[in-house]
Amino acid sequence: MKICIDARCLMEGRMTGVEEYTRQLLSHIFLIDKKNEEFYIKNYNGSVKKLKHEDSLLAELLSTKKQKYFVVYHSAWQYFCDDYGLQEIAIEEEGKSPQMKQMKDKINLLKSLGAKVIFADPQFDIMPANTVASSIGAKVEFLNPLPHNYLENLKDIRKKLNASMK
Repeated sequence: MKICIDARCLMEGRMTGVEEYTRQLLSHIFLIDKKNEEFYIKNYNGSVKKLKHEDSLLAELLSTKKQKYFVVYHSAWQYFCDDYGLQEIAIEEEGKSPQMKQMKDKINLLKSLGAKVIFADPQFDIMPANTVASSIGAKVEFLNPLPHNYLENLKDIRKKLNASMK
């Protein structure tokens, strides 16, 4: 049996999607290791409780922010934004670096917004993000849309968005 795990769907799904995804994964694990079902269920329940708690902390924090956007170099956060009532402002256009005129327009937009942070994926070259950041007086930080540890990544996202959003 082949079990396919796509980490991006965890980041792009609603918390209920994460719970459902995890439940489906659990059912596949039971097919492989039925004798340890109780152990897996206990860990599943504990993990879901922690995820829901972190989700509520993040939702509460973001509801207090006047700023409802964040800047990314590479667009990868639309589902996340939908879940939390945010907008991502992506510098890339459809996965491609913007042309000179588009780049100038983006830089002017980011300056007018007073953007202080551009989030980049650790999986991509950050040189283009650094170039934009230096032209607007911002810094580059990483947000990972493909985490190894989903819960810790949510905590990191909460911390970084809190520091970067007004």
